[in-house]
Amino acid sequence: MPTVILRRRYANPLSNDYSWQTLLGWALMMGRHYEPAVAHCHEAIALDPKSWVALEGLARCAGEQGQYHDAIAWQEKALDALPPPMSFVSAYLWPRITEWANQLGDSERAFEVAEKGFRAEPGSRSGGCHPASRAREAWDVSGRHNRVEVSAFYSRTR
Repeated sequence: MPTVILRRRYANPLSNDYSWQTLLGWALMMGRHYEPAVAHCHEAIALDPKSWVALEGLARCAGEQGQYHDAIAWQEKALDALPPPMSFVSAYLWPRITEWANQLGDSERAFEVAEKGFRAEPGSRSGGCHPASRAREAWDVSGRHNRVEVSAFYSRTR
């Protein structure tokens, strides 16, 4: 239903614009309308296969629905599609893979991915949104690793 309303009111002049399709996909995703959101993200990717924002939208939709393997695959495609001037954004894309890998019970991969995110943007440690910060939370929650091991990671990266 929301897609029909959005299309009827806004989409006519922009229906062949990948940015517009991505925007519609994200708006629908934020409203938890995952099926139409996925359709719009796929339309955006058909118009521009390197649309990393649409690829991330597909990853987020899959992750929100508990489809963590698919979410990781889409997020990795989004990372691959990032243009060089936008490489700093990868520090914000890696944490989701960390979370999803942890949800799958793969804490080793979660930590490896967090480390990649930290290397992508080492200057953004603060705020708890950095991959390394999220890795600490993921490993603490998993119970498989202790703070000593995580502290060793932090000391290696300083």
